[in-house]
Amino acid sequence: MKKNDSLDTKSIVNISSIVRRNRRNPFQAHYSASKGGIRLPSKGSASLYCAQADFPGGKIRINSVHPGGVATPLAANVAHHKMNEGVSFLTKYAYSIGMMATPDQLVSAIAFLASNDASFVTGTELIVDGGWTAQ
Repeated sequence: MKKNDSLDTKSIVNISSIVRRNRRNPFQAHYSASKGGIRLPSKGSASLYCAQADFPGGKIRINSVHPGGVATPLAANVAHHKMNEGVSFLTKYAYSIGMMATPDQLVSAIAFLASNDASFVTGTELIVDGGWTAQ
């Protein structure tokens, strides 16, 4: 593929969450507000900074990644303490893929948005949730 220098841009990838996308949990109001504080400025800034050809350092693409659950030691610890509440059932059936993401799967999505392969992508909210929000 021929390189198009006019699309050679810098990239910012912000990390938000799928929380409050389609399921309501009144106990997550503050967490949801903090994620909205990432989501909305990412979208608003994307059109502003990518359109500025004369911006110092060149055009900047801004996107955000919205993960579902990620299988980390913290998530395993929470699941262990809540096993009686059906966390394993939730993990198996709440995700269409049947499991939480691995950190590497999340990194792959972030790396794509940061790369020149995504040089025509800005203002996008990439949901990486194993199908959680599809249900």
